[in-house]
Amino acid sequence: MRKKIIVLLKILATLIILVVFLSAFISCNKTGDKNSLIGSNNGYTNFEDHRIVGNIEIGHCKKVTVLENTAFVLDSLYGLHFINLDNKSLPQIENSIRTPQPNDLSIIENTIYISDYIKGIMIADISDIANPQVVGEIGSPNQTFSIHCDEDHLFVTTQYTYYEKKYSSFIVYDIKDRNKPEKVSEFDKLPWINDIYTDKSHAFLTFDDSESETTGLIIIDISNIEKPEFTGQINTTGFTTNVTVEENHAFIADDQAGLKIIDVSSRENPFLISTLEVDDHATDVALAENYAYISDGYNGIKKVNLMDIKNPEIVDSLETLGFAKGLCIYEDYIYVADSKYLTITKKF
Repeated sequence: MRKKIIVLLKILATLIILVVFLSAFISCNKTGDKNSLIGSNNGYTNFEDHRIVGNIEIGHCKKVTVLENTAFVLDSLYGLHFINLDNKSLPQIENSIRTPQPNDLSIIENTIYISDYIKGIMIADISDIANPQVVGEIGSPNQTFSIHCDEDHLFVTTQYTYYEKKYSSFIVYDIKDRNKPEKVSEFDKLPWINDIYTDKSHAFLTFDDSESETTGLIIIDISNIEKPEFTGQINTTGFTTNVTVEENHAFIADDQAGLKIIDVSSRENPFLISTLEVDDHATDVALAENYAYISDGYNGIKKVNLMDIKNPEIVDSLETLGFAKGLCIYEDYIYVADSKYLTITKKF
């Protein structure tokens, strides 16, 4: 009788072990789990929203720009990554440029300019993505932050502290020789500048002045590139990060204060048209046709209808994988600097 009991106990123990093993195996192979990883790129196998087509884990993504089949992603932990987009469901790092503390980037033709707190501005030839070459640097005694370039000029802001007050300089370089920028002019003692956008005659700078506890938008006349002049200013209520301008409207990602739309038809007297609240932090804004897309921190992306500019309306949203810090729209896709991921979604 005792032998039969021992045999039954052994059989029961074997069955329990088998059930535990099968449960673990099934759990590891479930599909549809937002946190399951695949392949060398650490991308998610399935997405809760079918509009997300792919992603790649990088480090700490803070900005993304896309040209043709390459995404240029700033990783604050490493530098600049070149992401191959031939297969958007499985993007791959094709190459990288190491920089200590990158902040911003701007591309013109086959040249990329990278601002870095420590290095200043790094200049790289990207005519061959498989073999990018650093071809020059612009050193700075101050911390280089935002940059923007057009066909002929590179616009740069540096940040520094003077007698415990924070300032920025707005510097213009001639880049007819892409690899050897020449300083043309400088506008000093501005409040702390976070972002730059320029058109043919004016520069639009988002600022944060810790001393006066104000943030907002400064407009500088650059029609005489050798002598930039202050034109106008408007204060906002949040923490202005990124700005883009279309025709006579400036669209500002104003952190917890949401999206601010400013009428800049009078460069001397800009005024607020409308405000749109978001759920988390408005960190960046991009425009496509009659819509604005806002990166909204842990709440992903918001799509905003701009048909009535005085009453913008959120008409759709998409939850991304991390903290949406910045975004870029290129053709039919939205590319999101999504904390440790580059997330790729269909434009919606």
